Parts: sequence; structure tokens; C-alpha cells
Amino acid sequence: ARANSLPVLGREAILSAVAAILVALPLAAWFSLRVSRRLRRMVDFAHRIAAGDLHARLEDDYNDEISTMAEALNSTAVQLERSFTELENSRRELATLLDSMQEAVVAITYEGTVSWSNALMQRLAGTQIREGRALVQSVRDPDVLACAQGALRERMVRVGRANTLVPGRIFEI
Repeated sequence: ARANSLPVLGREAILSAVAAILVALPLAAWFSLRVSRRLRRMVDFAHRIAAGDLHARLEDDYNDEISTMAEALNSTAVQLERSFTELENSRRELATLLDSMQEAVVAITYEGTVSWSNALMQRLAGTQIREGRALVQSVRDPDVLACAQGALRERMVRVGRANTLVPGRIFEI
């Protein structure tokens, strides 16, 4: 009797294993697809934030590690949005202050391109000074350009006089 029971037990074990595999594979695929979709939404969210959409938020109704990560990413997005709003407000305040100055002001990058200028500087230069353009394309006064290039090169404040910026007037630079 014992010899006959082993093959029956072996067959039952094989059938049980096959049944378990047939149940486990679809479940594993379903869980994998669900996790993959959630992670893909997080990647899309990160791309939206990187593109400047600081209002983007992740919706995740689960209560697991991925949800914890989604909450952390949302908190980061909220903080970024606040920081950029504060930075933009500060930039506007500074621009208003510099525009109200009686002196002409132009800010240039280390590469010599204009990053900002106030209204008086734009009027004095006689052309529209544009952000991102080289200073030499807007200001033709060689003394202004030499002073700016020296300040960039030495990384120190330079002082000079501009004689040709506005005919008949001399400016301290």
C-alpha cells in the first residue's frame, strides 16, 4: 500500500505546485504593473517639476513606502514653490529699487553678458540693453567696456570715466 501512495503524493505535490504557480504569476504581474505605474507617475511628476511646473502634486492613495516617497516629493515641491515665489518677490523688489535709482546700473555675468539693467542705463545706452546679450553689443563706450572687462578679470570693483556714452557728458563708472 505504501508503494502506491508515493506516486499519488508526488502527483498531488506537482499539481499543487502548478496551481500555486498559476495563481502566483498573474498576482505577481498585477502587483508589478501597479508598482510600475505608480513609479512612472513619480517620474512624470519629477519631469514636470524640472520643467518648472511647481504646482504639480502627486496623488497616491496607498499607505506604503511608495506613498511615503510621494508625500516627501510633494513636500519638496511645496517648499520649492515657496522658495521660488519668495525669490521672485525679492527679485521684483530689487528691480523696483534699482529702477528708482538716479544712477545707471547694469549687471553682467562672468561671461560678459547682461543679466539685468535699470531703465536709466537703457536710456543712456541709446539702445535696448537685453538680458542674455553681450554688453559690447549694447554699450559702445570703450571706457565702460574696459572697466567692465577689468572688473570681470580682476574680480574687483573698477573705477573709470565714460566720455562717449552720452555726447557732452562725463560719467563715473
